[in-house]
Amino acid sequence: EFDPASLPPNLALTVPESYASDLAERNGFFKTLGWPTDTWSLNEGHVSDEVYLEGFREAMKMERELTLSELGRRDWDCFAAVFTPTDQIQHVFAPQKGDNGRGEQAILAAYKEADDFVGMVMKDFMSDGTTLLVVSDHGFHPFRSAVNLNTWLWKNGYLKFKGETVPEAPDRRLKDLYEHGNLWEGVDWQNTY
Repeated sequence: EFDPASLPPNLALTVPESYASDLAERNGFFKTLGWPTDTWSLNEGHVSDEVYLEGFREAMKMERELTLSELGRRDWDCFAAVFTPTDQIQHVFAPQKGDNGRGEQAILAAYKEADDFVGMVMKDFMSDGTTLLVVSDHGFHPFRSAVNLNTWLWKNGYLKFKGETVPEAPDRRLKDLYEHGNLWEGVDWQNTY
């Protein structure tokens, strides 16, 4: 719960460091590292659906306003915005047996709101040649399998290592070859695609 206008000397939230305080000066207080994220009060019965959803709408409003303000400055070549409420709404309202569609309705309403915002951004800020990516950090279906993208890249010849091949021994992991002190120091970037 850091004040972006008055950060501790050993904490940099932005590059350049002054951007966090500039952002706060232009837009007011905003979420930073350590902001409490409530995903338990509803499921433990401490608040009603409506109280929880009111907090969700307030968080979405704050993130929308901040994003629109910064997009409106139009001094960017690449712009990224992260909306966490859509993730949180799914954690809290994941459909469960016997909830009579309550979870589905809350999630659908949240995504309609997010989709409306994306549509507004596309209409008001995207010009010819502008690429817009909308991505998620994960889905909300049953988790049955996973892929390690670095392993896939290596097995398919896209990721190369310096003077070392990946042993087939089960006790060695691919990450052992590129996490030796400096991040990715074992990667042969000249021959990696």
